[in-house]
Amino acid sequence: MHTLDFPTASLGAVIAFFSISHTSRDQHAALFAKIASWIRAGGVFIGNLHSRDDPDSYEPSWLGAGPMRWSGFDGATNTRLLTEAGFSVIESAAPDLHEPEGETICPLWFVARR
Repeated sequence: MHTLDFPTASLGAVIAFFSISHTSRDQHAALFAKIASWIRAGGVFIGNLHSRDDPDSYEPSWLGAGPMRWSGFDGATNTRLLTEAGFSVIESAAPDLHEPEGETICPLWFVARR
């Protein structure tokens, strides 16, 4: 997703569920800016991110599917990064979700307008 490119203001929406948090958080701000450039005025970016600070988590065999990485910022930092990229966060929430192995996670779900 970090190498993908679309023409400026060519999309009405970008949706990213359970994807960005699997990339290094050091790349998130640049990715948000890139996504903002693709979305025309009034368009939306809908997705989820971390709601807690996590510089780098690693599970060698996540749900038996192999290795998995997570990385992200707390909710306030994510909201700030989205705003700095040119979005207005119009709705967000971090409800508890229960993973199949029993862990509770709280992703930050958001709708942001360009």
